Amino acid sequence: MTCDPARIDRSEVTVAMSRVITSPTRVVSYMPSLTTILHRLRTKPVLSPSLLAPAAISPLVSAIDTTGQHRDSLAVPELAMMMRLHPNFLLPGVVGMALDTPILPAPIPGPSPSSPVGTVECLVQVCPKKLHRSFMDLFVGAEVEPGALTVLALSEKTVNDMTGWSALVQEEREALLEHFVDSAKEICGRLKAAGYWADFIDPSSGRAFYSPHSNSTLLETDDRFRHLGFDVLDLGCCKCISHPLWGSHTFVGTIFTSAPMNSPEVQGIIQL
Repeated sequence: MTCDPARIDRSEVTVAMSRVITSPTRVVSYMPSLTTILHRLRTKPVLSPSLLAPAAISPLVSAIDTTGQHRDSLAVPELAMMMRLHPNFLLPGVVGMALDTPILPAPIPGPSPSSPVGTVECLVQVCPKKLHRSFMDLFVGAEVEPGALTVLALSEKTVNDMTGWSALVQEEREALLEHFVDSAKEICGRLKAAGYWADFIDPSSGRAFYSPHSNSTLLETDDRFRHLGFDVLDLGCCKCISHPLWGSHTFVGTIFTSAPMNSPEVQGIIQL
């Protein structure tokens, strides 16, 4: 099913939430909890950056002639089969440096209509180029080329309406904040261990968690969230982020990384 999450009609909620939603630059999946994501990461081996060292790549480079075609014989016999099966992925571990056409994970069936619907949404998309500079201003010292920045927005359905304030709302927000920060630390740690840059926004301050201090912020009422499939409601006295399916009953956290959408690490997060 292909659609823009920002345009999902609420009458289609049951249909939309039972599937993985995909578009050329966006994938949305639903799961029971953030713990589901962490479980996938913990059970998935990490590709060590050392595998990408020149010493490991040189036998492959020497096996490609000037026309870009692979020769029949390779300096490393055990890699020959891999290159014949995956001509676009030249590095150990079936990893590619770059492709002209992005390869996205195939949609994987989500929960059936009769099964309980997850209360956590994981939206992964390529950062819109018009927002690239403003997002990178959040991360002092980080360098990611336009078109290479991936945004992960993790939304959790809340029990309370986040437009109001009460002791119950505050208690729920604090619990969700702590859970997101702990989860984001582990997700970023796994992405970094695989050789990618990654950081996340602390929802309590709107500032990058790992990067040096910056005057730039990304609060949950920032209009840039409209480009990530959300709406920002102006309530007169204040603003509130609104999820296309859950409205103001939502808590949103964002992670930024140089890992492409077709990387094994990102696929491991969004696949059901």
